[in-house]
Parts: sequence; C-alpha cells; structure tokens
Amino acid sequence: MALSPHRLEKTPVSLVVAASARVLAESGRKGDIGLLAIDQYGDEDTRKASQALIRAESREGGLDPEQVIAAMEILDPKREAQVLLGGGLDSHPELIVAIAEQRTLLGNSPDLFKQLKDPQACFPLLDTLGIPYPDVCWQCPGETASWLLKTGCSEGGKGVRFSAHDQPGPGDYYQRRLAGSTYSVLFLANGDALKIIGFNTLQTLAAGKTPFLFAGAMNFTDLQTDVRRAVAAFALKLVRKTGLVGLNSLDFMIDPLKGPLVLEINPRPSATMALYDRDAPHGLLRAHIQAAGGDLMPISATTHFRAFHVVLATRHIVASTAQVWPSWAHDRPSVGSSVMAGTPFCTVEAEASSPRRALKLLMRRIGHLKTLMDTAMQTPSFSYPV
Repeated sequence: MALSPHRLEKTPVSLVVAASARVLAESGRKGDIGLLAIDQYGDEDTRKASQALIRAESREGGLDPEQVIAAMEILDPKREAQVLLGGGLDSHPELIVAIAEQRTLLGNSPDLFKQLKDPQACFPLLDTLGIPYPDVCWQCPGETASWLLKTGCSEGGKGVRFSAHDQPGPGDYYQRRLAGSTYSVLFLANGDALKIIGFNTLQTLAAGKTPFLFAGAMNFTDLQTDVRRAVAAFALKLVRKTGLVGLNSLDFMIDPLKGPLVLEINPRPSATMALYDRDAPHGLLRAHIQAAGGDLMPISATTHFRAFHVVLATRHIVASTAQVWPSWAHDRPSVGSSVMAGTPFCTVEAEASSPRRALKLLMRRIGHLKTLMDTAMQTPSFSYPV
C-alpha cells in the first residue's frame, strides 16, 4: 500500500471504499462532492476524479481489510468523513462492521449487508416476503449437472462455479442452474419507497476457474412489462421490510414457468450506475446520499442505449508511459503499474441510438483496444440479440 495520499487538498464530504471507486468518484465530482478514495486498482481515472487516493490491494487480489483501515486513518485521521461503500466489500462483512464502528456509513447498515448477502439469512427472508428464487440446497443434491455451487457473501460471479467440477467449501450452497440471460434492476430507496433507475442485461465470461465472472452490462433488455412490474414489486417489498436506503440493485433471471427469480440483492451502489449517471443532473452519488437521508430525487428516464465491458488482460502487462488512450476507455492503469493476466485491464464504454448500434460499437472498440495494446483481448459473447 502506498502511504502517500494523492492530491490531498482539503477535507472532502465523504470517503469511498470499493474494489473500483472510479464510477463513484466521477459521480461525486459531477455533484460537487469531494471524495477520498480507497480501492484495489488505483487507476488513473479514479486519481483524477478524487481528492486523494490510496490503493489497498491484497496479494491474492481484492481489497485488503488491514490496508483499508490503515488508509482510512491516513486520509481521514480526525474521522470526520462519512463513508460510502461500493462493490468489493461483500466478501468482507467484518470489514464493513469495523468501518461502521469507527465512522458513519452513508447507506445501509452492516446488519443489513449481512442479512442480504448471507444465503442462510437472505433466502428465508425472501420466503417470508413471497419472493421466488431458484431452488436452493444446503447439501449435495446427488445429481449435480443441473446445479451450480455458490459461495455466500461473494459478488461479481466470483463464487459461482459448476457443482459437477468442484467440491463445496465453508459457506457454499447449491442452487438450481437456469438457462438464459441474467438481468438486474438499479433503484433508489429511502426505507419506505423506491424509484426505479433502470433495468439492465448483465454480461458474464469464463475466466480461469470462474465460469460466470461479471464482465459488463447494458441498459437495455428484452424484458416484458409484466416482468418489470413483478421485479419492481419484489424490490419494494424488500425496501419496506428491511429499510433499504440509497442506491441498490437486484439480480434476477427468468424461468419460463415461474417468471422472474431473484438471484441476489446488492445493498450498495452497483457498477450499473455507470449506465445512468449522466442522466442525473448532479450525479447518482448525490441522489444516493439524499435517499439515505430520506429524500428520493427525481431521475429522468434515459433515451440513450449504453453498454460497458470490462476487458481482462490475457498476459502480464506493465502500463506504458507512451500509451495514448481513447476517450471511451476507462479505469486506465496508472503509468508503471502491473496488470496480471486474468485481471481487469480497463473498461470500454459505448453509447448509440439503438441497442444494435451500441453493441456493435462496443465490440468494435474492444477490437480497437486489442490492436492498440498489441495483445489478445477477450471479446464477450452477448446474450442480448444483436
């Protein structure tokens, strides 16, 4: 961990902790919210968007809890800043508790994180609310070909694998495998009501031992109106039962007979907020903070079709000082930093007047990045009809 903070100019409104803080930092800058950032990658875009940045990555990848706590003391020694949590902490519930013991969280409580991310607590809650989800089994179901093995408190598909190819570990459970696309809904909540920001189609790809790694999203779907209404009703039940506040998301799939089935709930801003932030006059981070305080800001419905894809490095890459990046490439590695094979290299975004054009533009840009970097980049397989 580099202990010299980047451009520490003044005490900001908030401190953000996330695996990747870039989207939150850029949204905060748009809303005149100064952010001190702690994240795993320390990329150039996050450095530019934040008042200060410290990288806190463990040797195994992911956030290092001890480094996160140490970085918070460096960036905010007087403990005056309130804390925003992004993705990357779901697998560290003890870190969320430790942060909440020291500072005020702008969002949901550690207890609610634990309830919604722990399958032993979340699925009984869904049963109580009458919210359907794919069949779950806590013991080996015998025939495993139609089941997935999942790890509780994981995120981004990192803990999902084929049960026939792996052995269960502590905290693992089996869930019936569904065919088809995976979707999400992003929404603002104030503990009693919600505003739907948008429905999204999620992308995954196989990376090493992770066959369902989150790879990106698009803000358009093939969902019918009745499905959207049903999922919105699920989200509202959860908000009123648990008191969810701020930006949250719910992932789901469609069963031909049962309809939408919930996969997981993320009680914090998700990566899909990048698809909508430019539609919020003062950014979605400001809307998140105000919703946590009880006020749901009006958000205009987008008329633009957007998509993003996280490009993984296929070999060990050291960022070059001579590299010129296109404007649509984000999360650019800092000069001199190393990117290991199989880890995120950068994010490619595209926007167009139709879903077909947005996807074609995204794929063309991924190809351009492949040529630009002179390396074999992975091209995603899209489930949405081109």
